[in-house]
Amino acid sequence: WKAVLQEKWRSMVFFSILSFFVLLLTFAVAAQFRLFSNLVEHVTSQVEVIVELKPDLPDEERLGIEEELRKLPSVKAVEFWDSEKSAQYVNTWLLKGYQDFLAQSQLGNPFPGLFRIQLKDIEDQEKLITLLQEKYPDQLRLPARSLSKTAQSFSSQFIQSIAISSR
Repeated sequence: WKAVLQEKWRSMVFFSILSFFVLLLTFAVAAQFRLFSNLVEHVTSQVEVIVELKPDLPDEERLGIEEELRKLPSVKAVEFWDSEKSAQYVNTWLLKGYQDFLAQSQLGNPFPGLFRIQLKDIEDQEKLITLLQEKYPDQLRLPARSLSKTAQSFSSQFIQSIAISSR
């Protein structure tokens, strides 16, 4: 009997330890899933549409468009960037020394003003883009796709010129 009880005791200990590790693994998977779902939720809440303004757009008209965009139920925030702030962003994050180059050249600042429109939900992005294309085809340009058939945004021209020169 002693051998049977020792064997039974060993198997109970083994299955107890095994059960503990399975439970621990289950909690770890659940925690990872929760972290991943929080990350996905955070990323989808950070959806933004960037829209360039036509260079000759009067300030009054820009302010009116900005106010209309703020009133849309799908919009969380609207931020206006003038051409200087756009150039500073490029200088800081993309091309160090870009502002020095602009200051020394006679090109001037090629960036137009733009709106950074933050959405409440990622699913509203296409609806907003369609609204912008229909309502403001002569005032705004989307970098990825042009609002009017003949206009191409500076950003897409800039990216195209870099791609062509690197070939």
